[in-house]
Amino acid sequence: MSSFFGDVEPELQIAFAEAYGISQDQLVAAAKAFAEFSGQSFPLAA
Repeated sequence: MSSFFGDVEPELQIAFAEAYGISQDQLVAAAKAFAEFSGQSFPLAA
């Protein structure tokens, strides 16, 4: 998850999520949860 949220451009993350039926709200929630868990910061978690 660290590579996905940290290395993949946010636009591509959103496109990937949409392709698999994941809403943008769900994606942002996952990014925020993982950022809190890992202590890292990610563009979608801001």
